[in-house]
Amino acid sequence: MFTKYRVRISTVLIFCILKVYSSDFNSGGIYYEFIEGGVAVSRLANYDISDIVIPANVKHKKQDYPVLMIKDKAFYFNDRLMCVKVNASLRSIGEGAFAACNNLRMVLLDGSVDSIKINAFANCSKLETVRFSEHIGCLGASVFENDSLLKYIKLPNGIISIGDNCFSRTGLRNINIPNSVKSIGNKAFYQCKHLQSVSMSPRVISLGRYLFYYCTSLKNVVLPSLQDSIPHGMFSFCTSLKDILIPSSVKYVGSSAFSACYSLEQINIPNGIGKLEKRTFEACRSLDYIDIPSSIKAIDNQTFMGCFSLKKLHLPCSIDTLGQDAFSMCSSLDTLYIPASVHSIGFGLLSFNGGNTVIKVDSLNPFYNDGQGASCIMETSTNTLIVGSNQTVMPANITAMAPKAFAGCKYLINLKITNSIATLPSEVFSGCTHLEHIEIPESVTEIHEHAFKDCISLKSILIPSNVKKFIGCGFFAGCDNLEVIKVESNNENFDDGNGSNCIIEKLSKRLVAGCRTTNIPPNTREIYDEAFSRLKRLKKVNIPDSVTIIGSNAFSLCDSIEELHLPCCFVEIHDGAFSGIKMLKSVKLPKKMRSIGDVFPYCSGLEEIIIPKESTSFSIDDFFCCKYLKRIISYMKEPNQLYGDLNDDFNHLTLHVPKGCKKKYLATYPWSKFHEIIEMDE
Repeated sequence: MFTKYRVRISTVLIFCILKVYSSDFNSGGIYYEFIEGGVAVSRLANYDISDIVIPANVKHKKQDYPVLMIKDKAFYFNDRLMCVKVNASLRSIGEGAFAACNNLRMVLLDGSVDSIKINAFANCSKLETVRFSEHIGCLGASVFENDSLLKYIKLPNGIISIGDNCFSRTGLRNINIPNSVKSIGNKAFYQCKHLQSVSMSPRVISLGRYLFYYCTSLKNVVLPSLQDSIPHGMFSFCTSLKDILIPSSVKYVGSSAFSACYSLEQINIPNGIGKLEKRTFEACRSLDYIDIPSSIKAIDNQTFMGCFSLKKLHLPCSIDTLGQDAFSMCSSLDTLYIPASVHSIGFGLLSFNGGNTVIKVDSLNPFYNDGQGASCIMETSTNTLIVGSNQTVMPANITAMAPKAFAGCKYLINLKITNSIATLPSEVFSGCTHLEHIEIPESVTEIHEHAFKDCISLKSILIPSNVKKFIGCGFFAGCDNLEVIKVESNNENFDDGNGSNCIIEKLSKRLVAGCRTTNIPPNTREIYDEAFSRLKRLKKVNIPDSVTIIGSNAFSLCDSIEELHLPCCFVEIHDGAFSGIKMLKSVKLPKKMRSIGDVFPYCSGLEEIIIPKESTSFSIDDFFCCKYLKRIISYMKEPNQLYGDLNDDFNHLTLHVPKGCKKKYLATYPWSKFHEIIEMDE
């Protein structure tokens, strides 16, 4: 009975196969399939053909049939194909029809082709010439994506839409968008690094996001005169763009629209735009002046961040909101005048701009004041200092400071904090590179992350008795010249390890922060995240055996560490704990190490890793991008678990093993993949 069913099933399958191929015929070396109204090109009969012509009609059994389409992936990955010519009657080219034809150089589309679908000619690395049919209406997504030799193309007047990524990463030099085009998709010209000039007709209605992202040679752009918006990231990283005229019809400019346009010197903002979105002009390094129209009510976060050359800025009386870091790193800005209309100011408004900007607040502003000429911005209702400068003198009535209040005030040397301050918020003095001395008052109970980050001139600090919490991490990261850290003896929560120049949480024995002179106390259990981060003058680190946890980035970017002693027994080491250490040449691992993430990445000077005989496992991934690593010395007599991939970064390494153990390592994968295995003398 089962045999009978198997025979019937086999018969049905053979019938189906014969039925499919009965409608598939060969003419002139090309297979065709019957479709409604004609035939479709399905594949080549002879894959040695380099030049093909798709005819307007094909004869089969003495009858002519019009060729209407090329099917999906019909010529996909054909490395012999060099030239394609399509004659009249063809209407559509299917998805990926000629994708990855790596030797295809020329495409001539005559006749009535009106639709080219997704990826039709994508990844054709040698495609140089394309001639379109005058009837084409739609170019699908990624049609010519990654065709790096395609330098010139003429779009016919009649095309209606250009799909997402259509010409991304091509070699186009110039492009003229004809009058017929109504929409251009997202990233249509993404990373066209040689594109220099773009002209668009006034009839384009819809422009996609990141349209010209990373077009680093783009210098000239004519936008549609009736365009109502500049989408998100449209000109981001157009580093050669010097000026652009935004049509008066534009009512919206998206976030990051002009970010990292390094050469942009001038730009107009049409009256009618209500808000400048996040990062709109971020890192426009050459922009020295901008006129903000009276229609603008809000400037969002990081809008002008990194505009180093911006000198003059007039805020109209219409503005009510200034976002976080809105003018951060605007180091040339000489004066900022806050009008009476402003009722909301974000943290870090002028952070990392050098602290030289003269700050004034309109006397009629009910929400903010300048501390009676103290060159700062204070919130009137709470007496919170929002923004400070090099010239700021702490007002007597201040009750709090906002995060980043003095961040980047390079020439702030001494500052007396009033005894009404309870919290030092995150990054409050970060980047105050000339700050030599600061006295933390007894009123302070909390210190937040990166409070003194990169205060490279700070030499000593005293933590008062009332400090109860260190919230976050990296409190003194990058403080290269900090030598003395003391905690008042009557502090109930923290001590300095009996003069060890560090901050230890008493209950947990956690080292919260250290400096280049720190001697890690022998009873320390944990080294917290970023405790020694970016201390470039730190040369020797001796971590006692009592330590069982080393936090993320605990010693990251401590460039000069030459000698590192890890605990000999068990230790849990977190992501990036020793990342970016350049001078360290050798490291001996603990007997048992649990790594969470890459522990020693980018240690460019590291040459050897020593694995003790008691080790139970080893992860090569902990040493990602240690490009000068030469050897691994293993004292394990049994090749225990090796985690990670011995890829191109590691397969050149020499493995040194105990005498008599070479055969064991050669027989154990992936230890056997090492370039060379050498037995050591006893």
